[in-house]
Amino acid sequence: MSNPSSSPISGVVRGAGNRELTVALLVAALLAWLWLPFARIGVDVHHDGIMLKPALDVLSGQVLFRDSFNQYGALTVYLHALGLWIYPSLLTLKVMSVLATVLSLLIFYAAWREVLPAGLAIAAGAMYVGFIPFFDPEWMLIPWSSDFAMLFQAVALYALFRVLTGSSVLIWATTLGVACAAVFWCRQPVGVLLAVAVAVILGASFWAGWRLPNNHWSRAVGGVVAGFVAVNGAMFYRIFSQGAFAAWWEQNILWPRRWAFDSSKLRGVAWEPFFRTNFEPVILVALAAGLALLLAPWIMLRRPKSRGQVFVLTGYYLVVGLAACLGWWRWREWFIVPHAGWVALIFLVVLVYTIASFLGAFRMRLKIRDAGSKEFFLIAGLTGVSLASLPQIFPVGCARHFFWALAPVFGLVVHALWRWSGVRPLVVSAAVVVLLIPTLHDKRGWGGYTLRQPLVTITEPALLAGMKVSATERDLYRDLDRFYALVESRRPGTPVAMFGDDAMLVCLARDRTNPGPYFVTWRGLITKRDSLARWTAIMERRPLVMVNRYSGGNLGDFLRREAYMEVWRRERAGLVFYAPKEWAEALSAPIPESSL
Repeated sequence: MSNPSSSPISGVVRGAGNRELTVALLVAALLAWLWLPFARIGVDVHHDGIMLKPALDVLSGQVLFRDSFNQYGALTVYLHALGLWIYPSLLTLKVMSVLATVLSLLIFYAAWREVLPAGLAIAAGAMYVGFIPFFDPEWMLIPWSSDFAMLFQAVALYALFRVLTGSSVLIWATTLGVACAAVFWCRQPVGVLLAVAVAVILGASFWAGWRLPNNHWSRAVGGVVAGFVAVNGAMFYRIFSQGAFAAWWEQNILWPRRWAFDSSKLRGVAWEPFFRTNFEPVILVALAAGLALLLAPWIMLRRPKSRGQVFVLTGYYLVVGLAACLGWWRWREWFIVPHAGWVALIFLVVLVYTIASFLGAFRMRLKIRDAGSKEFFLIAGLTGVSLASLPQIFPVGCARHFFWALAPVFGLVVHALWRWSGVRPLVVSAAVVVLLIPTLHDKRGWGGYTLRQPLVTITEPALLAGMKVSATERDLYRDLDRFYALVESRRPGTPVAMFGDDAMLVCLARDRTNPGPYFVTWRGLITKRDSLARWTAIMERRPLVMVNRYSGGNLGDFLRREAYMEVWRRERAGLVFYAPKEWAEALSAPIPESSL
């Protein structure tokens, strides 16, 4: 039987010492300083709004799910609400996402160091940075639940490694259970699969004969279960005690299932571009050829044995480097992630490692091979966590979802290149970095372009203060905020019922209450029962009605029948407000039209 101290790479991988930890923390601080300016760029009325509104509602005392719609895990909303309690601004949520991205990299690096030398762990970190999408203005930073899910995945991976290596088993096992539950309450599909993966990894490791110090498997399993049950128990208790379970089930389970498996999406709305850009044969061949050119001499020679071989190797790489420079501007996009075949190769690595992990465990159990080393079980654990993360891509195969899905996998990819090539870590690190040069160059260019855009800084409303947008957007948010202030001064305590998709427009309302939990009207979101309840609430409460590019239902007939009058309009923003006739005259002194 094997023990946690044995490893064929013990002479190469020793974990992060104090000096390396200090350097890693300094690098993390530098990255946070470099990336925080991107938190100020742009306001996404759809994505930013759908995350900001439920956090504002919870902060104002409403019950999540029952009073305020949220299609993602409750933990994300509670964390956002905590941030808004400290400083009530959209910028707060975006800063939290940047910090989550940096902390995730730091913790992933610490985990990868358990199975990789420092140079290879740095190469994996470079891949992580290369996949970050928010340098491109097309993929502006959004405060998404997946950022926190990724952070808790990193914690789970590191805790799993600590458990498998027998370090403070009970403490780290409990941390592992807490992290798995936290992932679920941020990103449900990943959380479910991560919990299953952890159960399979621990069970298979015990079954295959891996020993913990003093055979502390009972502590490992007990700690994981205790942490997992404690977090889930606390969350479900809160939901049940607030009478929100039925709404949670509808919004977090049934609605995402309806949306994800919508027939139009399965026909290719989201997936056709994914396959076209990531499984293009020419691109895959180009990427494989690049790796082969970089690694082939070292695979054949293993290491130079004479001055002549060193001379030939140097000349070879000079020629390859010259050819790469000459072809840079012609073919550089072939190597830029994620649209360069990287995703397909990463999937292949995960698939091969998954099969190898299961076969290895069976061979150990059947005594076909000796009990595995620490490296085998840690890599099997990394494979399981990586496999559980891949559903982040579904059902939208975009740059953001690639990054969130593949974040744990980069260490596995670098390990595969190292072990399969059989060459020294320094060579593999150099090869990976060389292949990433086009990507990092592209990120640098897009990042500079994004930060140099002719944007203006919002000063009002306070909720959006500090964000940089176009002058047109600045004027819209300023005028909308002033209109809401006018409504509050003439008709205090007036809620807003929105018919449209962009939740940011209703976030600025002074009264946070909603006519039913749904503050947006996405196609297929609201069931017939909930829709009827919403219409009834509107008729009874007579709120201000906002119409934002809405074309569904018989809204016009309803507004005429209920005697609603138009009181404010912004044509270019597709925005119209209606008020009940009995108090519409109170808004007889609207603010002037801006130059939209």
